[in-house]
Amino acid sequence: KHLYIPKLETAGDNLLRFSQLTKFNAPALTKVGDYCLFRAEDLNVFNTPNLTKVGKNCLYNNNGLKKISLPEVKKLSNGFMYANEKLAEVNAPKLTCVGVDCQPLFYDTVLTNKSKSR
Repeated sequence: KHLYIPKLETAGDNLLRFSQLTKFNAPALTKVGDYCLFRAEDLNVFNTPNLTKVGKNCLYNNNGLKKISLPEVKKLSNGFMYANEKLAEVNAPKLTCVGVDCQPLFYDTVLTNKSKSR
């Protein structure tokens, strides 16, 4: 139920789609393709401190994550964390652009980040 992949830097489409993982830890990961951890409904830890590029519909339909840290992400593609109603905390200080149908807290984060840069 736990996955630790310390050297993985890039992952393609459909990474662990429909997985039953509870913890995903990939500290070197910088890019993921579309549908990464799509419908991974048991996931409650997503640790990717170096992630910069995220494909569409990643973490789609995941209600287990209550907080997420994406310190290097500047842009989120369509459908990121769509249908997650329990997300309460987002740390994404560089986020400036969010696609359509993403979890609403990311739009708030963009507004906050843009107001800080003025």
